[in-house]
Amino acid sequence: MSRTVVRRVTVTFEVSDGAERPTWVDDGGGLAWHVKAVIGYWRHPDLGRYRFVPGHRAEAQRWHLTVVGPLPGRPSLIGEQEVVLRTFGEGMSWYMDLG
Repeated sequence: MSRTVVRRVTVTFEVSDGAERPTWVDDGGGLAWHVKAVIGYWRHPDLGRYRFVPGHRAEAQRWHLTVVGPLPGRPSLIGEQEVVLRTFGEGMSWYMDLG
C-alpha cells in the first residue's frame, strides 16, 4: 500500500511564451525539486471572485507535474516523479502531494 506525503511548499514561477508556470518547488527544510514537465493544470472557473469569498477552503488551483529531486521516504535518493501542487481558498500557500 502506498502512502501519500503532503508538504507545504514554496513555488517559484517563471513566465515563458506569455504563460506562467512553476519551475522550482522548495519545502523550506532543505529539499527542492526542479520541474521537468507540466502534465496538467486546473483552476477554479471563477478564480478571481472565488478567492475573495470569506471562509472558502476548497481547491483553487492544481498543477500536475513531473519533477526531479528527492524521492518520498528516501530523500538521499534523487529521481523523477509525478507530483500534484494545490492551493486553496485565498491561494496564500501551496501544498505538494508526493506519491
